[in-house]
Amino acid sequence: MAGSVICSTAPGGCPDPHVVNNRYQWSSAGAAPDGNAYTDFLATLNAGSFAGHADWRLPFILEVQSIPVGSGVETVANADPPDPNSGQNATGQATTCAGPPCIDPGFAAVGGPTASSHYWSASSFATNPNFAWFAYFLNGKVFSLNASNKTLGLFVRAVRAGSCD
Repeated sequence: MAGSVICSTAPGGCPDPHVVNNRYQWSSAGAAPDGNAYTDFLATLNAGSFAGHADWRLPFILEVQSIPVGSGVETVANADPPDPNSGQNATGQATTCAGPPCIDPGFAAVGGPTASSHYWSASSFATNPNFAWFAYFLNGKVFSLNASNKTLGLFVRAVRAGSCD
């Protein structure tokens, strides 16, 4: 993650949420969704009505999982909200990837540069909300981190309800 900046430690935070190398925390200290992914990244997008909208949010794990392609893409059963397509690559993405980051080319064209790295979701572990889910765009695998690791700086993407036709 050369050149990336963990926004919580950058002098003055990350004033521009559009810089693709910014990394954010899910939680400030424990299990609550109160890290700078929420209080800085999303708050800045929504306060400025980015792209004419003020309803930006982090994607749920199912939404994050619709971005990667390749044989490693998987879904999870223990997510809140639940994933109705658990255990399948139900979005119909390609099962091969020419090289990292292994993401849907159509999404890359819209979303700008994407790191072959870890991206937070807004989903918690359903049976233990002290854990949050994230996806690894190098291979499409998903993982969860406990409350003590929710303060790690990972990359983020913003989505909004009803933004796709």
